[in-house]
Amino acid sequence: MVALAGSVNGLGGLHPPNGKAIRFWTMAPAGRDNAIGTEAERVMAKHIGAHTVEAKHASHAVLVSQPGTTTRLILDAARATD
Repeated sequence: MVALAGSVNGLGGLHPPNGKAIRFWTMAPAGRDNAIGTEAERVMAKHIGAHTVEAKHASHAVLVSQPGTTTRLILDAARATD
């Protein structure tokens, strides 16, 4: 999951609001994601400079398997982008 403070167009271009820097927030399942893999998710998050939360004992469907962690991440991202 990635929360953006800005928008992404269909070509992958980032358009920050009012010229502000875009902050990325992501949550990755730690160790149990057999679809993508934890290390691949870490590399992708680092590549975009994301604030990353790793959810222990989460499946690939981390948003469903970790609702409390998901909620905290969304609220933290919303507060940080005010």
